[in-house]
Amino acid sequence: MILLAVCGFLFAWQESVQQRLRNLRGLCTFYHRAHYAFETQKMHCIAFFETCPVSSPVFQETLNLLCVLLETCAYPTGEEAWEAAFEKKKLQWGLSDLEWELALDSGKAFFGRNLAENIERMDSCRRQMAELLLQEEENFREKKKVFTPVGLLGGIMLIILFI
Repeated sequence: MILLAVCGFLFAWQESVQQRLRNLRGLCTFYHRAHYAFETQKMHCIAFFETCPVSSPVFQETLNLLCVLLETCAYPTGEEAWEAAFEKKKLQWGLSDLEWELALDSGKAFFGRNLAENIERMDSCRRQMAELLLQEEENFREKKKVFTPVGLLGGIMLIILFI
């Protein structure tokens, strides 16, 4: 049972980190698609938010909430609606503080003064998020190399001690 508990803990840890990495990848892809939609198709934000395919259910819920907030004019600016929608789903995203601040700041990329400024900010957000993603993936690989064997050996040692 101890070994199963250790394996369960390791699996839960790996799954939570992988979910966070999927969310980061989803944000990078979202910024890339937004760049294309705004520059070539001249889409409006709400139309893009409603039609952009995202892989993460929490991301889809956040975008749906954002569309509702924008359509009802619940906040005076789009940036405030962006922050409110993301804040309501903060725990489900599971991002680190730095990643979270970048996700919140990226709202400025959608609601700036003009299209050129928005696209420039979007590209900046995508580059920063891609850098964070690479760092987190490398960090995860290094931790996984250590945590998995140490956790399993620790569980086996506990079994031996109890026997």
